[in-house]
Amino acid sequence: MPHDFELNNGRVDAQIPSQQGGNMLAKWIKVLRSGEVIARVGEDPDKPEYVVPLHLATDYSPGDVDTMPYWCKELLQSNGATFFALAMTVHALDLTTSTKVERYHRHHERQAQLEADRCTIITEIEREDKELTSIRHRLEGWRLHERVGHLQYHRDLIREHTLFHAPRRYYPQRACPGAGPGGPARGRGDVTT
Repeated sequence: MPHDFELNNGRVDAQIPSQQGGNMLAKWIKVLRSGEVIARVGEDPDKPEYVVPLHLATDYSPGDVDTMPYWCKELLQSNGATFFALAMTVHALDLTTSTKVERYHRHHERQAQLEADRCTIITEIEREDKELTSIRHRLEGWRLHERVGHLQYHRDLIREHTLFHAPRRYYPQRACPGAGPGGPARGRGDVTT
């Protein structure tokens, strides 16, 4: 047994790279006061040692582990004075656990913000879908597909043309309120910018 090391017996899940190309579970560990563990695979003093951070001490005593009660989860996800009271209480008990509590709180706030952003994006997408559907129905009522039917077989040519030449837009008519779908008549090929 290496000096000042103890047998791991699965207490620390430290994966150490092996010479065969995979990872091996550390056989020997030495717990440091900094909350880290020095891990080794074998007893040979020439073998490399790996420093692995320990975040929380795990209780390996026999018995079932209770899941976190709802009230505790609410405290972790609270804001303001409620969370501050929890954080200060945990900090007084254990610094390592305190960092985990603060980390959980940060990730929960980030998740809540992302969820709010997602709801906003979904609402905007639904609004745009409704607007596109409304516009498409108006264009169908105007029978756009019949009026530009001659372009049906030129889609690939149009796509290639617009990739290289898009500084100006050519409209046969310019829309004007109350003047119908295409606006007042203008000459073909008039340029609008």
